[in-house]
Amino acid sequence: MAVRWETVFVENYGRLVRAAYVVDAGQDSRQRRWARAHRLVRRALPLRSGRQVAADPDAGYRTLLTRVLTRSLGRRFPWPGPFGRGAGVAPAGGPEHAAVDQALAAVEPQARVAYLLLLAEGMDRKSATGVLQAVGVPDSYAAVNKALKVRDALDADYGIDAERQSELLDEPAMNPAATEVRAPAPAMLRTARVGRGALGGAAGIVALVGVATLATGAWSGPEPQKVEPVRPVTDTEWRNNPNPVLAAWPSRGSERANTALTSRAVSAWRTGKKLVVGRGADGSPPAGVPQLLFAGKVDGKDVVLLADKSRIARYSDKGLELSPMPVLGTAGASALHLVGTRYLLAPWIQKAQVATLGGGWQDLAAADGITDPVRPVPGSCYTGPLLRLTTQDVAAPGPLTLADLGQISLAHITVGDPKAARYLDTQGSWERLGCQVTEWQGSAVVAVHAWEFATGPLPAKAGTGSWVCLRADLVGGANMVRAVLLGPGGTATTVAQGTRLCSARGGPVAATAWWKAPSGSWYLLAAGSPGVDRIEAAAGVLKGSSKTYLTLGPVPNQTPTMTVKARDAAGADVPVLGVIGG
Repeated sequence: MAVRWETVFVENYGRLVRAAYVVDAGQDSRQRRWARAHRLVRRALPLRSGRQVAADPDAGYRTLLTRVLTRSLGRRFPWPGPFGRGAGVAPAGGPEHAAVDQALAAVEPQARVAYLLLLAEGMDRKSATGVLQAVGVPDSYAAVNKALKVRDALDADYGIDAERQSELLDEPAMNPAATEVRAPAPAMLRTARVGRGALGGAAGIVALVGVATLATGAWSGPEPQKVEPVRPVTDTEWRNNPNPVLAAWPSRGSERANTALTSRAVSAWRTGKKLVVGRGADGSPPAGVPQLLFAGKVDGKDVVLLADKSRIARYSDKGLELSPMPVLGTAGASALHLVGTRYLLAPWIQKAQVATLGGGWQDLAAADGITDPVRPVPGSCYTGPLLRLTTQDVAAPGPLTLADLGQISLAHITVGDPKAARYLDTQGSWERLGCQVTEWQGSAVVAVHAWEFATGPLPAKAGTGSWVCLRADLVGGANMVRAVLLGPGGTATTVAQGTRLCSARGGPVAATAWWKAPSGSWYLLAAGSPGVDRIEAAAGVLKGSSKTYLTLGPVPNQTPTMTVKARDAAGADVPVLGVIGG
């Protein structure tokens, strides 16, 4: 039975809007894309009424879908009059929807059409290729292959398999058919379009307003710029808390009242446009209304810092970057990387000093919390900087030492016995740990602790070696631990993860590593922390034991099989970092 254009339009309106919305991925905010998709579909309805489109509903839908896709690829943005009304608010999506949007935004529109046909419309490759050819895609096979790569990349990078991707395209965030959105009356749309085409010049514009008003009840006009709200914080909240956190930071910056700027920043976060997601953070839109930390000009450029319950967002001319929220209370919330080589200090910071590894502390000036630029030292593994911050009116234990490890939030640095950790005063072993710390840059590190637990003579009169247990605590409770031998020919063990070692609850620890003498000979070294009573080691035919410091060798090469064991005074085993056997 033959079907008319009006019937196909009304019955498939939501699916058609989804098609236009998906092809428009990454071009603008979700709300503007949503309204634009509605307008494009409404203008795809032919002007003449009562005409038949196909012999059956399925063929009719394919015909109208082809018409919508052709207009979408042509990027013909329609007149913003009555055709945008009734689009409603774009439903909010989750991190999976954002991942799909970002993946589609990275490819050309032809590949987005192919992705829609394969994943949303359920077509096979042959059918999708036929539709692509019908809408004028010159290389339909390449478009299908690119869409399949997008599908596979979402599975590999985000764990979103093909079945889940199809489900996401059917959910309200991407498919109006899953909501109560209804198609507008075809007669109303045709009336407005005929009125627009019949009038011209200034008089035509006046008459057009009347037509739009009659058809829709009001002139919709150009879409107004939506103002995204932010949550300001006063300067009194942190003063009422002896252990303030980032949520108590007052909103600062010369542009904090500039709603246009802050709205652009929030919109960039919600849409994921030019988004960089740091380790330990997720790229989903902000949860609720984000807190405004800073909005102002820094070195002549706009910068905005925002926060929700789990993340910090930094908006600048380069886009928007997300990092995990500091989790160590007052210490972790005492400074943030603002932009470039400047930092934003918490309001409870009385004095700031800066140093690089191996350098002395120098005063760092700040105005309204914004520090002077800090110059990194070239040629060093870790270019820094280290910040030493003196607090006031809060219960922080002594000066705080923070390290910039590549995220917006800084890592809290402590030293000494983990059961009595103290702030970094003189750098000591930290001067020689730069290359080890550099390996953890960008790893969502919230705290680093260095415990120099043993020292002893190196073989062949090479000097003195110091064993340091280096522990990094990460966002979410994960951790990384390794032992580092400092001194001539220094080395390090492999990284252990998910362990209590070298923490306040870790107990004694031992470590072992192969060490190469200047002569080229190899030695097996092992050392134990306080609490270790006996170390035993075997490497090939060599065996030995000692209380806390052991050397075996020399041997011409590292022995593939070696065993190192450590025990405490009660005879209980002590964990050995770097152990290969036993």
